[in-house]
Amino acid sequence: MTPGARATVLGIGALGLALVFIAAPVARAQDTLAGPIEFSLRVIYATKAPGVIEADCKSLQARLPMKFGAMHLLGSQEFELVLGQVEHFPLPGGRKVRMMPVSVVGDHLHVHFAMPGRVSARLQMTSGRPMIIGGDKHDKGQLIVEITPTYRILGGPIDPPYRGGIPQVQRVRGEKR
Repeated sequence: MTPGARATVLGIGALGLALVFIAAPVARAQDTLAGPIEFSLRVIYATKAPGVIEADCKSLQARLPMKFGAMHLLGSQEFELVLGQVEHFPLPGGRKVRMMPVSVVGDHLHVHFAMPGRVSARLQMTSGRPMIIGGDKHDKGQLIVEITPTYRILGGPIDPPYRGGIPQVQRVRGEKR
């Protein structure tokens, strides 16, 4: 075998080995889940001006660190994703949300969540527990995005036990904690 051919064969072998190592963590994590991850996504418009808080938004209002005078459900969507699958969702005003489940560590799902120009974060989520991402200005109020994953870990409970009351959202940059 010539030196050039040997280098080509070694290069192809190294590339194949690299692909196996890259794909292996996703395959192992995917094997811990019993099926795809179900997501429920809700988009709520909230204003401080007095108005009506819709019935679908009352439980959300109780978990927010600030009170709104009016809350309106703009839309909701349910969908399924597998680890590594990317999904985009349009928000009112033209902005898009990008979500991708990345991994499962213990009973926690790690999701990459991005709103270009606003936030790019890795969320640690628990099955059945909603996560609230909000504060994007829209019209005279704010958009609030609520995401709830539902998944089952092989050999584990369908919904991990939760020992607290309704989770409260804390201000990140503010006086209250």
